[in-house]
Amino acid sequence: TPRMMPNGQRLPILNLTRDIKISGTADGMSHIRIVGTKPQTIRYVEISFMGVPRFRTDGINVGVLGRYGLHFHMMDAGSRGSLVEGVVIKHTGNWAFATHESDGVTHRNNIAYDVERGAFTWDDETVTNDILYDRCVGAFVHQAPGTRGGIRINAFNLLHGVGSIVRNCLATGVMGTIDASGFHWPEGTPIINGVRLQEGVWGFEGTNIALANKRHGIFTWQNTAREHVVSTQGKFISINCGDAVTTRRTAQISHGAYGNRYQYHDFDLWNPPGGTGIIVHALSSGPSVLRTDGYGLAFENGTIHGGLTAFYFPKHNTPGGGVATLYRNIAMTGQSGKAVVVNESQNSGVNPGKHDFRNCTVDGRRMTMADVQIISAPPGLRISILP
Repeated sequence: TPRMMPNGQRLPILNLTRDIKISGTADGMSHIRIVGTKPQTIRYVEISFMGVPRFRTDGINVGVLGRYGLHFHMMDAGSRGSLVEGVVIKHTGNWAFATHESDGVTHRNNIAYDVERGAFTWDDETVTNDILYDRCVGAFVHQAPGTRGGIRINAFNLLHGVGSIVRNCLATGVMGTIDASGFHWPEGTPIINGVRLQEGVWGFEGTNIALANKRHGIFTWQNTAREHVVSTQGKFISINCGDAVTTRRTAQISHGAYGNRYQYHDFDLWNPPGGTGIIVHALSSGPSVLRTDGYGLAFENGTIHGGLTAFYFPKHNTPGGGVATLYRNIAMTGQSGKAVVVNESQNSGVNPGKHDFRNCTVDGRRMTMADVQIISAPPGLRISILP
């Protein structure tokens, strides 16, 4: 019987074997690349020792370009209607599932386990549209060597394009270093035919779970005026991501970069001992067109359990759009330190935040200013706490 997680759900069990097997070898990894103009169907296959590694002189594996575990390569609209279902990719030397400039591919019930550099992704600075990750798992994602590699690696890289959805997926055991995460909204936007496009806006649906990742559950690093909603439907659960050693540098949700308009709805966060619930690097870039209350960046309808701190506000690198960040209907319980910690003058920070807490509780009672610790703050900091 699987052990229970802190939220009462049982730990997942992954079936990593299939009757149909395609394999390279540990010292001779291969790859699968699909090109063409017709939709593909790949179901219930076990793929091992695929994805070709390439090691720099410092020993870090950066992978061979285009040599991934299962790679849809620049099929454009020709891949629409493709289905990859029940496929396991394990023991790779490079990305597992790569859907590169190939639109309309459904990934359902797929598992990437013990994979290098990334589980579900495609090439940076390129555009892929209408991808569905449905009940997929990215587990034990790493980059050799672990002490120097692994910056911003992730299980689900939510890259550029339109119409894509991640639904009921699990990201667990991502073992990267700085700002590695289960689910990653990356910085950078592609230039296509001389025109710089905007970042992808993903649907984040059902119950997506980040479990026991070394750094973050979600890591967002974008400067944008586009509207993002997490979750669009359902709930985000993050359990035991980060640790006490990296307190206030790792979290269940680490949200940046400098200014944007993300809406985080319906989350259930479980901190490890000494851990942090949400780090808010960014300020609101302006009011959201999705709202009627004038707010832009918002965190609503959530619970944050345990750890050292529920919210941590570090240095903000730009002044934002003059609109406060909203924190509404959030229950914070069991933190060993103050529920909210402000350190906005850290590293010579000069941009004060505006933080509006509405109907928030700490250990079952209404939140007050006694629940806030101000380590440092530039002139103009505003914290408003109202029922």
